[in-house]
Amino acid sequence: MSRYWMMTALALALAAPTAAQADEYSFDVNEKFVNISFISEMDIEDILGTSNKVSGAVDLTKGTFSITVPVASLKTGIDMRDEHLRSEMWLDAKNNPDLVFKGSKIDDLGGGKYKFSGTFSARGKARDLAVVVDLKKIPGTKAAKFGLGDKDAIRVRGEFTLKLSDFGIQIPGMAAAKVNDEWTVKISLFGTGL
Repeated sequence: MSRYWMMTALALALAAPTAAQADEYSFDVNEKFVNISFISEMDIEDILGTSNKVSGAVDLTKGTFSITVPVASLKTGIDMRDEHLRSEMWLDAKNNPDLVFKGSKIDDLGGGKYKFSGTFSARGKARDLAVVVDLKKIPGTKAAKFGLGDKDAIRVRGEFTLKLSDFGIQIPGMAAAKVNDEWTVKISLFGTGL
């Protein structure tokens, strides 16, 4: 009988690290924990936009991730400009309602830095994208104090650039002096443990 208990204890000891190593998080959190900004800088005009809506998940153990932002959630502070942004000529929200960054490769670079490699899709076109982020793990006790629930959580911060032309967006002549082809995107997201 003692051999049975010893084998059972060994099996539990081997299984425990696997459970502890589960590193899966959901980005489906309250909007107050989501900050996405995008900016176009030109001599004549700067356009600064934001979104506080995101969904998706990341599995750091498997190296998979998916982050989705609804085009309808993008705001630039001017309603007419937002309508143009959602129009067929720009992001075509009617036919392509979401911006999606997903992939199956996450490299731990050390020091809390991770490289997420995958594809970014907008307006029906997908392009390769690699983003280095600062990723901080937050224990459940601390996450609970922030209002994130009592499971472990993560905070992800990063910055990258996108070219509108890579997604088939042609800036019309009348807007060429006001809209840059290259946009800087900054993200600050929380994910809660699954």
